[in-house]
Amino acid sequence: DEHRQQRDDPRHLQRPDPDAFEVALRESGARHRGYGVVSHHYRTVGEAFLRALDDLTPGGLEPEERAAWAEAYTQMAHLMQSGADEV
Repeated sequence: DEHRQQRDDPRHLQRPDPDAFEVALRESGARHRGYGVVSHHYRTVGEAFLRALDDLTPGGLEPEERAAWAEAYTQMAHLMQSGADEV
């Protein structure tokens, strides 16, 4: 489909579009609502994500790195939840 072609097109990866990323996250959140995902799942996934990053980073994440990843995940999760709330 068209979305898959855009995602697989390397030119798309070279020029990130923040607006398109926001739309994609909101759409993903709406789809996840259909799968039964609710608010507390985002917290659980975020904690697992940070643990995995810490485990996979040689020497573990520095506090600043952990904080930056936590903020990035929080912002993405917020956009996904906003998209879910629009359904």
